[in-house]
Amino acid sequence: MGVKYFGTGSKILVTSRDRQVLRNGRANHIHEVKKLNKKDSLQLFSTFAFKLLNPVVDFQDLSCKFVVYAQGSPLALKVLGSNLYTKSKKEWESEVDKLKQYVEPKISQILKSSLDGLGELEKNIFLDVACFFKGEKMDIVEKILSNYYMGAMCGIRNLADKCLLDSIDGYHISMHDMLEEIGKDIVRQKCKENPGSAAGYGFLKMWIKCSDIIK
Repeated sequence: MGVKYFGTGSKILVTSRDRQVLRNGRANHIHEVKKLNKKDSLQLFSTFAFKLLNPVVDFQDLSCKFVVYAQGSPLALKVLGSNLYTKSKKEWESEVDKLKQYVEPKISQILKSSLDGLGELEKNIFLDVACFFKGEKMDIVEKILSNYYMGAMCGIRNLADKCLLDSIDGYHISMHDMLEEIGKDIVRQKCKENPGSAAGYGFLKMWIKCSDIIK
């Protein structure tokens, strides 16, 4: 829309994971967002894992392990913490073992490991949103998905509780760009392995059928 629509003295903040995007946009200053330090990471993780500012004593050591794996990424801390909320210590230890399979875990690997624990309904809805519905109105998405999945609204809420889905202004469904890319990559891999699968052309057919409703 151009900067001419902003008043004199306005400061415009643009975020991107690609520096070139900012350079092409002629950004005056480029600042790198630093990773969270250990203290802030532990507090953010605890906020989602325990609904407390600090971890429960019995889970202190395990919490620190997850913080190390998250590498200061707020998204990873939120997703990991939300996935562990109300779970037992044995379940926490099992989740730690799952992450240990990666020699040097990347944020994308950590996030993908959280998707493994989803039910079939939640996985399908996650992929649908990643491929087609990000940014669309929440009520319309719920209506469309309810025609394809029993308990779709419940599935959406479960994904939101796990910080895998979000909302813009409370009316539009959204998700983090990194989660969107992970979802699209999963679908691309499934299409490559089995082009006739529901995760491939099935999504496309559903989108074509429902596009008029969204418009």
